[in-house]
Amino acid sequence: MGGNQITEEIQKHLSISYEEAEKLKCGEQIEGVDPLVLNEILQKTLANIAAEIQRSLDFFTSSTYGEIHHIYLSGGSSRVKGFEENLTKKINVPIEFINPFKAIKYNENMFDSEYLKELAPAAAVGVGLALRSLND
Repeated sequence: MGGNQITEEIQKHLSISYEEAEKLKCGEQIEGVDPLVLNEILQKTLANIAAEIQRSLDFFTSSTYGEIHHIYLSGGSSRVKGFEENLTKKINVPIEFINPFKAIKYNENMFDSEYLKELAPAAAVGVGLALRSLND
């Protein structure tokens, strides 16, 4: 569930290459693609992903595991326009983009903090692996 699913839905509905669909997902425009049609595809796909997440949460909370109090979004596609909004509408749990840079000290003169905040969800796995020691 995630970025590839979104790209494949765009590709299928618009009959374009995977690479072109990926560019559209990331916010680029391609000549001949109606932004309204793309938005409709995105909204439907994101609503389906949100519904699947809701089903997973329902299963989790109906088991002995208890309630979920917070959801952290990660991955590059978590920043797809409309994803957070679709998920928020479907799920009544606070949602936050994960920020692996939050606990890392860095020189703000060398790194743009807004850029790092935007990049953070896509960097979660990489930063996590980089912080592990060799013996983990």
